[in-house]
Amino acid sequence: GGFFSSFFSLMPINNYLYFATLNANGTDLWKTNGRNCGTHQLISGSGLTITDMAPAGNTLFLSANEFSVGAELFKYNLSNDPVSTCLPQEIFFEQLPAKFIGDESFELAATASSELAVEFKSSNPSVASIEGNTVTILAAGETIITAYQNGNDTYLAAQVSWPLVVSLEPQLTFDPIPEKVYGDAPFFLAATTNTSATITFTSADPTIGSIVGNELTIEGAGEVTITASL
Repeated sequence: GGFFSSFFSLMPINNYLYFATLNANGTDLWKTNGRNCGTHQLISGSGLTITDMAPAGNTLFLSANEFSVGAELFKYNLSNDPVSTCLPQEIFFEQLPAKFIGDESFELAATASSELAVEFKSSNPSVASIEGNTVTILAAGETIITAYQNGNDTYLAAQVSWPLVVSLEPQLTFDPIPEKVYGDAPFFLAATTNTSATITFTSADPTIGSIVGNELTIEGAGEVTITASL
């Protein structure tokens, strides 16, 4: 917005942008993280016009024209950089449970230690889209949900990401149980699912048939309903 008359020789290093600006006497070298609290003037170049820059290790090599002698190569030690005065912030965002096709939209919740508003984004909107803090399931697959805060002139940006896995609608297949006679040996129940959920078996009357894990023991004569569930 007119703070600098012009800039050139942009170079990103360690989440900062190094750039040179033109002044009446030459050029100045700056670094910024995009925030006022993270913008610093490094060199005020009287009689120096920086034309290019390149990092090598902890050194920034500056190609420049010096008014008195012509082209020059200068070195700037990046360890001399002033430390950003921006304050860090932390995002509190819990892991996301697995979802299935057909699940209803759900709300995301996250907070920032700075108390600034947190926003959300999905890396794969074809699987799950986000509007505000509401997630809509669209297809099976995986997406990364990120809670982020862009920072301001006081706080640095911060983010936390978690995977969201969307599976097909859960299905459970329970193999038929053959007729048994009191006195028959215990036997194992069989069921399968297309999810990673644990299958649980229950007996409506443990005095006729009791269950431990997926093993059923006949305890008496009669009829009992055995249920498999996720």
